[in-house]
Amino acid sequence: VLPLSAKSNEALQALAGGYLSWLDEHVTNPSEKDSDGLLSDMAWTAAVGRSHLSHRAGIVYEDDQSLRKGLMSVASANGRLPVPENAPKVAFVFNAEDSLGIEMGEELYRSEPVVRAVLDRCDELLQGELGGSLLDVMFGRSSNLSDSEVWRSPAVFALQCAQVALWESVGVSPDVVFGINTGELAAAYAAGVLKLEDGLVLAARCTELKDGNLENGNAQAIPERVSFAPPSTRMVSGVTGLQVSPEISMDAAYWTRQARSPVAFGKCVATIAKMGVTAVVEVGPDMLLRSKILSDWPKVAQQTTNGVQVPIVLASFKRPRNGSSDGSTGSSFSQSVARLYEAGLNLNFSGLFAGEKRSRISLPSYPFQRDHYWFKT
Repeated sequence: VLPLSAKSNEALQALAGGYLSWLDEHVTNPSEKDSDGLLSDMAWTAAVGRSHLSHRAGIVYEDDQSLRKGLMSVASANGRLPVPENAPKVAFVFNAEDSLGIEMGEELYRSEPVVRAVLDRCDELLQGELGGSLLDVMFGRSSNLSDSEVWRSPAVFALQCAQVALWESVGVSPDVVFGINTGELAAAYAAGVLKLEDGLVLAARCTELKDGNLENGNAQAIPERVSFAPPSTRMVSGVTGLQVSPEISMDAAYWTRQARSPVAFGKCVATIAKMGVTAVVEVGPDMLLRSKILSDWPKVAQQTTNGVQVPIVLASFKRPRNGSSDGSTGSSFSQSVARLYEAGLNLNFSGLFAGEKRSRISLPSYPFQRDHYWFKT
């Protein structure tokens, strides 16, 4: 992501033009290996070495050609709006897709150190809990295990927790969270209700909870070692659709009821809308809830008196459709980061360069828009 910012639309357009001229001067042969490193140093310098002003553009690119296309779009754009006075209020919404899509976590695992650290820890914890390798299941190295129902919820939970860590690494933390079905476990982790190891235990026992074994007095579905804490980040219950108050314990009884209760999705959307959420990040193996969130949101807006605006809804990553390379894990995450930047969120861009050694280089200077004021003598 190349972040550009200025104090006016005109200056932003001029800055994009300056970068086009810079590319003409410094990238004479885009096919050379050194050009990729130079473009990465360019993005790094712009991200960590420049102030981030009110008028913004986040350009997602893969090579010189796509970068030029993005810069030309900004340089020629008219009427680009300034960012809102306030940074967006962000909700993380955790979907509940089961086994489909978790194999795409391998791309994130290989490319993102923070994701790798979380998934390695989950794999270690589940070795003792389920007697097998989570990574073998997720990455298709163990067909026997991947067919088992017991692995689906832990795999999605682990991937969602890794995505939370990835978002946090670039400075994006939620103001509020909610999840549907098994996705509510990862929402509880993000809210501080569950520790990683306890969330994995619950995810591994989802089938037992849904079957009602706890109430029937059969196997103890939730071990006593699992602990629960009040939410440190605001959380909306998928069962009630209301904010979880610190006085309410999300204990074993809650999760037993949650596993067999319908999701109060519309109420959840209404609650986060009333909280003033303006950006929704969907966390999970794919983007599944965007259309439902947007279709429910206008109804909420009509019922309120404070002019609730329809939010931007972003993906953590999306599966490619029809063999297209668009929507790959890396590009969809970067596109969402860029959109949040344009919406006014201040980010920790160094997280996008985790594990890389980058250098600051000379970039185009700020294009001051000089006005002339004449006075009579």
